[in-house]
Amino acid sequence: MINHPYFSITSIENNLMLIKLERYIEVNDYVKLVSLPKEPPNENTMCMVSTWAYNTCDISKDPDSLQNVNISVISKTNCHNAYKSYDITKSMLCLGIVPGRRRPCKEVTAAPAVCNGILQGILTFTDGCVLRADVGIYTRIFNYVPWIENTIRNN
Repeated sequence: MINHPYFSITSIENNLMLIKLERYIEVNDYVKLVSLPKEPPNENTMCMVSTWAYNTCDISKDPDSLQNVNISVISKTNCHNAYKSYDITKSMLCLGIVPGRRRPCKEVTAAPAVCNGILQGILTFTDGCVLRADVGIYTRIFNYVPWIENTIRNN
């Protein structure tokens, strides 16, 4: 695993890592490629977010159900209103429905946000539930494309 050089466990900034595979993988019906962004998504762009949800009857077991939800990119202002105690920076992106009061649920973070076939975000934090379209803070992949491409090229 290759962490972003400025990643810190105490921050939601630069929350990105790459996984180095031992060998090349074959693209097939179960393994697909996703494009990196050439530009950031616009507000209201619809994205599909996939995450593993836990069985609510037994959360001690590993998540057992991959689920998808279509939610849209929201403005930095609406994101800040949802998370007043967080500094929403240019390297972050928010998706979801402008919130009321959120109820937590049990799902896996690091969910990808794919917008029109392009990986635009990776879920960093939510105090709600992405599968209910609560607002989540995502790492804005566009800002990290040079680092991603350079890291792949040199590893």
